[in-house]
Amino acid sequence: MITAGDPPVRIRKSRLDWLDAQSRGWHQAGIIDESTRERILSGYAAESAERRAMAVLVLIAILLGSVGLLLLIGYNWDAIPRGAKLALLMGSVAAAFTASAVAYGKGREAAGETLAFAGTLLFGLSIFLVAQVLHIQGRDPDAFLWWGIGVFACAALVRSRAIAVEASLIFLLWVFVEGTFAEHTAFTFVLLWPLALLVGYRLESPWTVGVAAFAAGLAAFFNGIALSHSSLFLGTVALTGCAVYAAGRLHRDGTMMRLAWETSGLAILLIVSIPLMITQVHQELSAYTAGAAGIVVAVVAGGVALAGGSWRSRSATDQVVLAAAAAVCVWIALTAPGFVPAGSASARAATVLFSVLTLAIGVGLIRTALTSDRPTDLAYGVLFALVFLIVRWVSVLANLLWSGLILVAAAGGLLLIARLWRGRATAGVAGRVS
Repeated sequence: MITAGDPPVRIRKSRLDWLDAQSRGWHQAGIIDESTRERILSGYAAESAERRAMAVLVLIAILLGSVGLLLLIGYNWDAIPRGAKLALLMGSVAAAFTASAVAYGKGREAAGETLAFAGTLLFGLSIFLVAQVLHIQGRDPDAFLWWGIGVFACAALVRSRAIAVEASLIFLLWVFVEGTFAEHTAFTFVLLWPLALLVGYRLESPWTVGVAAFAAGLAAFFNGIALSHSSLFLGTVALTGCAVYAAGRLHRDGTMMRLAWETSGLAILLIVSIPLMITQVHQELSAYTAGAAGIVVAVVAGGVALAGGSWRSRSATDQVVLAAAAAVCVWIALTAPGFVPAGSASARAATVLFSVLTLAIGVGLIRTALTSDRPTDLAYGVLFALVFLIVRWVSVLANLLWSGLILVAAAGGLLLIARLWRGRATAGVAGRVS
């Protein structure tokens, strides 16, 4: 909140122009007087274009210099003594963070953040090269784990959103490497995931929260690989996507944090919908007695999805994601214990079910976008529709008649959506003018 005597908040010139235009409209509508409008505008100032350009140039220079230095070191790496290698690696990390601390001490936050960012990259590189120099044999995923922990700690200390996003990407990379290495993410994920979210919320970084939320779906995938012939495998991933989407319902409408959770949940659902619409995947399913961990993950994800999705359901997307979570729970309950035997009929029924759900999510997203002016929902709605189209088109590719009809119908549908979106925008402009 801006109070009297505070220096003006620096924002982008485009945002300041928007605020100027909006406040002029408020004044013309009689909502505020001219003096109030001037006080509002006086609390903000446009960022200097020169300052932004200088920060970009400095960042590019540091990145290019770092890469060039690494290439030079790599060229002479074998000729450097072991002690000198260790001193070079550790010294570069210490120098980067020391320079960052000095820059922060002098009030040069942009330079300090840039140097800290470079230090985190050098820190990760040093982890791998020190192990090589000292011939340390260890688990490859642990290197990414400790690198991510260090970068999260740096982000929290310097309060940098850019470094926090970097840390969340390293965390996502660790989940992937750990999953491919051991086919599960172990108990460590349960401990680190809340910490990643905590850093994201403390720094108010939707990108950090969104990447960490998507990591939950990736972890569910790798934790279920042992159940690959059970509906618990893909079903748990789908429920995790629904649960991540439902977690966004805990935030106010229109906030970036809510958008981060919802888009991550939709991304998980979009990916897992592809195999769920393939008949052969369902034909290979069999009854499987899952371990306690698999059942707990499925129950927790399903419970969160159903509870969060049913809370104050407002949009068409909320309702269809809730319906998808309920359908997946029923599907798992019937197929995982073997109550419904695997066969061509049940496989086709499951294929139809998930094809309908995928298309319904796409339609729900497009409907929400048209009624609430949300371009992100429109983009995801078109993506769900295209995934449905591609999977179903491939299944009838040998039949030129049906293949052609599907593509023509899809083209017409996209043109209709574009027409509705343009009509919505035109109506909105007309309404504001009147």
